[in-house]
Amino acid sequence: MQENAQGLTVSSEVIYYFQDNANVKSGDRIYEDYPNGQEVFLVDFSAPIRGRGGKIVYWIAGATRESKS
Repeated sequence: MQENAQGLTVSSEVIYYFQDNANVKSGDRIYEDYPNGQEVFLVDFSAPIRGRGGKIVYWIAGATRESKS
């Protein structure tokens, strides 16, 4: 994740939003189940989004599809 004059630039494939108590970390895996199988995403970055008084309102996380080995 990079910050530039216009805002944040993300090179992840997908962006996820999590509730305030999720505490997502880089390296975590996200599993999505579909009718035709399962997809696994690896979290590239995460950041808490804070509101008044510094309270975490939600988490944002960028993830990239994990390659099958």
